[in-house]
Amino acid sequence: MKHKIYNDFCYEDFKQELLIIEKTPFFIKNKKVFSQAPTNEWYKEKFIKEKWEPEFFKESPYGNRCDFYKNFTIIEAQFGKYSFVYKDILHLGWLYENDIIDSVIYVTVCKQNGDSILIYDKAEKAFDDFFVNKVNMPLLLVGLEWN
Repeated sequence: MKHKIYNDFCYEDFKQELLIIEKTPFFIKNKKVFSQAPTNEWYKEKFIKEKWEPEFFKESPYGNRCDFYKNFTIIEAQFGKYSFVYKDILHLGWLYENDIIDSVIYVTVCKQNGDSILIYDKAEKAFDDFFVNKVNMPLLLVGLEWN
């Protein structure tokens, strides 16, 4: 698991969540492609047990949904298209600037496959560009390693 901390994200406050993320099972279809739907369902089961609210809806000019919410923190698992990271950045940045959230854990994969076009290195570049110029939101970017 790779990670990068932005703007004083307090890693220690989220040990249980990071243990769950670290244990992510990789659901593989056709013997070689990471499948995001069962991974999302696995996260939902695990995070609900930890009292995270799934499918958190909060309207912004850039979107209206985040994967999980608890105590002013968002967990967003993005295994989809590369362009989604920019929508997420704008939406999460707006939520932060409007005092709706305090921090974000953003999860993606480290290796590209048929279902996952966004990979850790691309997400890192997008967040680097965004945070240098825009927001001081505490964020932990996590990249899952799979074979």
